[in-house]
Amino acid sequence: MLRGACAILLFAAIRPGGARAQRDSAFDAAAWGEDVRMIGRELPARHPNLFYRMTRAQWDSAVSATGARMPSLAKDQALVALMELVALVHDGHTSLNPLFDPALRVRYYLVRAVSV
Repeated sequence: MLRGACAILLFAAIRPGGARAQRDSAFDAAAWGEDVRMIGRELPARHPNLFYRMTRAQWDSAVSATGARMPSLAKDQALVALMELVALVHDGHTSLNPLFDPALRVRYYLVRAVSV
């Protein structure tokens, strides 16, 4: 539990720039849609127990829904959608960490939270 007047937190944030910057030409919704299909195909094939906490039908439904949403999303929203898809596994070993890809321009920023 945090006590005291303030705490310093770390969080991941997309480099700011507004909606126009987030829908820049570097974001290719079709390519990200292919990423969704690849995750949907490869994660069940490679994960030793992907369906421990969900059914195959739930996974397939989530993959389809994420793929359908991809063309209408901004770059940061698409990234979070992929992270949410992978997080459905609910284990501590399976994740999508955007910090490992410098092209995504994800950074950690220090933030001071002050209790009032």
